[in-house]
Amino acid sequence: GKPDEAMRIARSVLLSTPGSPPALTMLGRALIAAGKPQQALAHLQAACAADPRQPVAWTAIADCQAASGDLQAAGITLAAAVQAAPADGGLWHAYAVWLRSKAAE
Repeated sequence: GKPDEAMRIARSVLLSTPGSPPALTMLGRALIAAGKPQQALAHLQAACAADPRQPVAWTAIADCQAASGDLQAAGITLAAAVQAAPADGGLWHAYAVWLRSKAAE
């Protein structure tokens, strides 16, 4: 997509609705798309803290951690995610993929 436009929209929403988990998640994902994963982490973590049932934010955090080479942190994040949102099949799938990768090591 268009990360700059997504960042602008997310920041606009955050001005009117500070701490909005969907807007924080959108901003974080846009920052990742713009090649700024470290900046994205704070927004994604804030989204999860505000509403732990944010599967997109959890997986984006894990993706940032994995991309930086911290696969252990990514696994810990995914484990916390399935605890926070146990009904989300996508989180379970991401965690299962991570577990399978660890078993293959």
